[in-house]
Amino acid sequence: MPIHFRAGSLSLLWLLALFSILASACTARAAAEPVAVEPVTVQLVMRDHYYLPGGVRVRAGEPVRLELVNEGQIPHAAMIGLDLERLTWGPDEQLARDFFGEAGPVQAEGDPRLNLAQGTEFIVQPRARATLFFTAPTAEGEWEIGCMLPGHYESGMRGTLFVE
Repeated sequence: MPIHFRAGSLSLLWLLALFSILASACTARAAAEPVAVEPVTVQLVMRDHYYLPGGVRVRAGEPVRLELVNEGQIPHAAMIGLDLERLTWGPDEQLARDFFGEAGPVQAEGDPRLNLAQGTEFIVQPRARATLFFTAPTAEGEWEIGCMLPGHYESGMRGTLFVE
């Protein structure tokens, strides 16, 4: 039995076919364009001789906005690296560069001072704040955060950055 189409139903079929082609073209174009990923914001509060929280978590490979807020009465710092305890014996630029080498370049806003004698250590004055922007390392792991100003790390000013 032959199938008969009316002129209106044929137009509808053409419109559906055209819509399908346009939809797939738009989907392919959207997939090809890079999507800007907003950084995850993590806050690290510095108090006189500890950090709040003691540990922060980020995802491997994601952009990070680390806000350093000094609520203490004296300057404090944040250095991210492995085996920071070695710094109590003297400067070692490699420790922090290990992290930022994997994390890529770091950008800072606010008024942090960079202590080049001990690698990448960001010093924040009392009642001030600084913001660091970087990409988390792509490998999972734990990195130390420590204040390497004299006596601070030894008195317990340390924490952990968990990359998951």
